[in-house]
Amino acid sequence: MSHATRGAVLRQVHGVPDEIDRLAVGRRLDDLRTLLQELERDRRVDPRARGLTSRASMARVRTEDELMTIAREHLPAGVAEGWLALRLPAVQLVPVPAGDVLTPVVGQLGGEPDLPDDVPWPVAGDGRPLYHVATVDCGALPAVGAGLPDGGRLVFFVDEALFEDDVDPDEPPPPGAARLAHVPAGQAVRRRATPARGNAYDRTRLGARPCVTVPAGDDPAVSQALGNAVTDPGHPLRALRLAAALAGQEPDHRLGGHPRSLRHSVEFDAAAAALGGATNRRDPAVREEALRWRLLAQFDRSDPDIAWHGDDAVLLHWLIRADDLAAGRLDRVFFTLSRPYGNAE
Repeated sequence: MSHATRGAVLRQVHGVPDEIDRLAVGRRLDDLRTLLQELERDRRVDPRARGLTSRASMARVRTEDELMTIAREHLPAGVAEGWLALRLPAVQLVPVPAGDVLTPVVGQLGGEPDLPDDVPWPVAGDGRPLYHVATVDCGALPAVGAGLPDGGRLVFFVDEALFEDDVDPDEPPPPGAARLAHVPAGQAVRRRATPARGNAYDRTRLGARPCVTVPAGDDPAVSQALGNAVTDPGHPLRALRLAAALAGQEPDHRLGGHPRSLRHSVEFDAAAAALGGATNRRDPAVREEALRWRLLAQFDRSDPDIAWHGDDAVLLHWLIRADDLAAGRLDRVFFTLSRPYGNAE
């Protein structure tokens, strides 16, 4: 089975961490069968099955009330209280349907970006132009208290070669595989055509909605707040039912908040890079460093508008240390990928 096929299957229960004890799998088969039956029932009433093909009709934003309901249904009271205390506000980016002239547009997926003349189009190590993933106008975003830049544009680029089926899923992205350009408010820009040898995703206008996010079970903030017992494969925060309850139908494009976890919390990737390759997530130094990182932006390749070929079961994350974000040092972002599988699985 190809990585793309495996990823498509695993995305049905995304959020399942890679630390699940394989010896416990047999004991959880009944739960898994029940979960799959519930997911199948959900699929039958998916808006797409009723002919509502607009992705805007499927958008689902997590609110305080939704999260509290999920927590009460799936978690013991003490765990739910500690977990909900870690929630963070964020901005969800959603498509604006063609013909909609009322929804404020805050950016775009794909298409041609607007860049200053002195900002070159970023290229990969072999000279191929990167793909323009998205542009977001920070000045047009709703104020949600997520600590995002209050002005200027964020322009995101990525190398499509990262998503080929023959790419090692356990290898971190090479240097230069993604880029972020921050264009200050008021700076002159012009529409830039995609260079020769490059390709472009189709342009999709984006709107914005406030939402609330919660951390993954292996997030260092969770173990700091609730203790190391959360790393136990049997802990309620790591249950498949909770992961399924939190899973939305729409692509998860976001600014701020907690990143979504597919195998492990991506803050550990940033910590490993900052500490010269340290990968032991139980190491106190690694956990302390991971706590310093925040999500700036996340884009989801389950969205066909930015997944032309190769592996679509991937999340793109741009992370930044909290102090760098507060100081506007956006040139210090860290890029990583999140996949729901690896060579060990």
